[in-house]
Amino acid sequence: LNFGWNELGANIFTSMIFSVVGIWLGNVFTYGTTALIGRKKTLMLCFGLSALAFLAAIPNVNFSGDWGLEGIACLFAIAFIGGAFSTIYLLTSELAPTSHRGMILSMCSSSARIGSFVGPYTSLLYGVLDRKVVLAMFAVVAGCVCGELAFVGDSTGKQIPDTPAEMKQKHKATVG
Repeated sequence: LNFGWNELGANIFTSMIFSVVGIWLGNVFTYGTTALIGRKKTLMLCFGLSALAFLAAIPNVNFSGDWGLEGIACLFAIAFIGGAFSTIYLLTSELAPTSHRGMILSMCSSSARIGSFVGPYTSLLYGVLDRKVVLAMFAVVAGCVCGELAFVGDSTGKQIPDTPAEMKQKHKATVG
């Protein structure tokens, strides 16, 4: 899904270098915002901005023979998704007590592996379907993830329980 960044180079090797630069810029953005506003809000910001960028890429606006709004908007969307990918590991590891953290990170990695298999096939839809449908699909998925994050707890600045018993005790104290 690195369309946008892969159009910057004359061949596949320079395109991959630009792709890495885009992901790196996304990581720099998320590292700074994570320190300022926390993990959950950073993820919501990244997925929300990537959804907006994919929506902005839908209109057919050309700035020059080679560049249009689609390419530029996708550059931003992919950078935000790349940053969200690195930040999501921080948030998911803190949703479980320390004794279960390894299992949660393994499940997160397994999900990422499934995404790495499915991702290249979704970009093939770009050649089969109208580009507006594919960009809208990406925007809806990013927007749904942003919305779902509103229901996830935020561990920023809070003590993380070490055992399930501590987590249960903490939950009882907050609920009632």
